[in-house]
Amino acid sequence: MRRLFILECKKIVTSVVYWLFVAAMAVVFLLNYGDVDEEQIADDSSPCSLFYCAKDGKYADEQDHLSGKDGQNQMMQGLTKKLLHSYQNNSYEYYPFDYIKIKVFSDSEQKMVLKYLQEITGMKEKEILTGTGETTDTIPEQTEASGEGQYIAEPGTGKMNEAGQYEFRPDEWKYVENPSASAREEEKIQVSFQRFMEIMDEISGMIGKNSYFSRELIDLYYGDNDMEDSPVTLKQHKEFYDGDRITGAFARYYCDSIALAVPILPVFVITEMMAGDRRNKVREPVYTKPVSGFKLIFIRYLAAVGMMFVPILLLPVRSFILLAQYADSIGAAIDLFAFPKYIFGWILPTLLFAAALSLFLNVLAGSSASVLAMGIFWLFFKPSVGKLAGGNYELWDIAIRHNTLKGFGRMLQQLDRLIMNRIWILSISVVLVLLSVWIYDVKRKGGLRFHVREFIRYRKREC
Repeated sequence: MRRLFILECKKIVTSVVYWLFVAAMAVVFLLNYGDVDEEQIADDSSPCSLFYCAKDGKYADEQDHLSGKDGQNQMMQGLTKKLLHSYQNNSYEYYPFDYIKIKVFSDSEQKMVLKYLQEITGMKEKEILTGTGETTDTIPEQTEASGEGQYIAEPGTGKMNEAGQYEFRPDEWKYVENPSASAREEEKIQVSFQRFMEIMDEISGMIGKNSYFSRELIDLYYGDNDMEDSPVTLKQHKEFYDGDRITGAFARYYCDSIALAVPILPVFVITEMMAGDRRNKVREPVYTKPVSGFKLIFIRYLAAVGMMFVPILLLPVRSFILLAQYADSIGAAIDLFAFPKYIFGWILPTLLFAAALSLFLNVLAGSSASVLAMGIFWLFFKPSVGKLAGGNYELWDIAIRHNTLKGFGRMLQQLDRLIMNRIWILSISVVLVLLSVWIYDVKRKGGLRFHVREFIRYRKREC
C-alpha cells in the first residue's frame, strides 16, 4: 500500500498539469493575499490598521447602534470619499467573480462620474481634482506638519500633466491646522439620500457586477460587520491581539484568498491522473491487477489530495515569518499554529470534497467531461459576495469566506455552525469516494460501460 502511494505521488509530481496547478495557486495567492501583511505593518501608525496601538488607550467608538439618519450620513460621506478617490485615480473596484478587480473608465465614462460628483458635492471640476489634497507632488520639506493639520492646494494653482494629474509647486501648498474632516464631508453632500442611492445605482451599473457602489456591497461595508476600512475600535483591537494573536487574522485572510480556487483547480489534477492510464494504454491491465478497487482508488485519492495540499501549506510561510518577526519586535504574542490550524480546518475539507467529486465524475464519465461538470458546479455553488464578511456559514457552503482581517468574535459566535459545515462537507467527500470505488469495481467486471464520447456519437446516429 505504501509502495502504491509513493508510485502515485511520483506520477502526479512528474505531471505538467500538477505544476500548472501549483503555479495557478501561487498566482491566486499573490493576486488576492499579496502584500497585505507588509501593508498593515507599514501602516501600523494609522488608526485604521489593526496593528495600531493607541498610546492613550482610546480607540474609535463602536458603530453598532447608529440611528438611521446618522447611518445614512456616514454611508454617504464614506461613499463620496471613495468615489472621489476612484475618479481621481480612474480606478474602480468590483467583484465580477467574487474577487476584487479594477476597472478603468473611458473618457466619456469619467465625464459621467464627474457630473455625478458635481451633483453630490456641489464642487467644480478643479475642486474635485484637488480638494482632497490627494496628489502625487511633494510637500515642501522646509515646513513641518503639527497636530492634526494637513497640506491642501491653494485654489487656482497647479497644472495638469500628460498623465492627466495635477502638479503643484512647493509654494502652492497651504497648511491648514486641525481641519474638521467630518464637517467638510457633511457640507459636500448636496442631494437627498434617495437621490444619492440612485446615483450609486447608475455608477454601479457602469462599473459592473458587484461593484463597490452596488447595493449589496454598500450593505456589506456599511452594515453591522467588520468590512468597512474605518478606525479600529477597542473590541477589534483586543480581538486582534488577544483572540487572533495577530497570525490568526492573517491565516483566515489567506484561506479566503484561495477559497474560490480550491473547489475548481483540483479537477485538472484528478483528470490528468485518471487520463494517464488511458493515454498509456494501461487501463485494462490496471483493471486486472490483483489490487482491490478500494485500495487503488483510495490510494490515488490520498496521493492527489496530499500532493495538492503541500503547496497550499507552504504558500503562507513567508507571511508567517514576517508577522512573527514584527510581533517579536513589539513584544506581542502570536499563534504559532494559526496558519496550519485554519488551513486544515477551512481549506482541507474543501480540497477533499473537490478531489472526491472530480474523482467520482472521472470514474463515472471516463473522460475530461468532468472538467465541464465541475465548472458548472463551481458556478452554481460558489459562495455569494454577501458572504465576504464571514460569520454567516450555512451547511452547504463548500468554501468558507472571510474577506477581512477583523471579525474574530463574529466567527466564534457561529463556530458551531462552521464545525457542522466542515463535518458535513467531509462526510459527502467520503460518500463520493466510496461511490467511485463501487463504480470502478463494476466497470472492472465489465458493467456500467458509459462514456460521454460514445454517448454523443450514439445520439448523433439516432438523429
